[in-house]
Amino acid sequence: MLTAEWFNPAKLSLDNKADHQHLDAQKQWSAVKQFYRQHLNYSKPNLNDKIALIRNETSPLAVSPNITRGIERKTEIERKTEIAAAIRIKTIGKCHLVTGLVVSQHFRGSGLAHQLMDFIKPSLSTLPSYVFGIPQLKSFYQSHGFTLNQSIDHDIQQQFLKYQHKDKIKGEDRPLILMKLTA
Repeated sequence: MLTAEWFNPAKLSLDNKADHQHLDAQKQWSAVKQFYRQHLNYSKPNLNDKIALIRNETSPLAVSPNITRGIERKTEIERKTEIAAAIRIKTIGKCHLVTGLVVSQHFRGSGLAHQLMDFIKPSLSTLPSYVFGIPQLKSFYQSHGFTLNQSIDHDIQQQFLKYQHKDKIKGEDRPLILMKLTA
């Protein structure tokens, strides 16, 4: 079973160091941004987002010895990891906004979206939490305690109006529903 984990880009060392930890942090952040570009191109992760990921880790791959300028380097074991699913939590004013829920096509229908929602739910209890969902996912969000709600925080309402614009690529309205976590 694949498990969810927190990925907090705000805590990564993304400054201009040339050490191993910095390079690893840069690779992780690049992988998250690339995942969103491939699967949900209008949704851009931000360094201040709290991100939950489910990664698919493949079995170790042995890397053959590398000989450079007559110096033999040790054989290394590498693991290839790919992001299978992701979701983000943005803080807007005194509220949380759940956004950017996406599951890679290879993993759709396997329950990863439900797993991510269950994973982040404890983090949503500290502030009023909302989601801007597509109408087709209304019952999905309802199953996780979100309801259509008339009492909406002003900051969230303003953000919702910004999101509810025309799709820049297709030139069509992008219908969204605003739901609040109540359970």
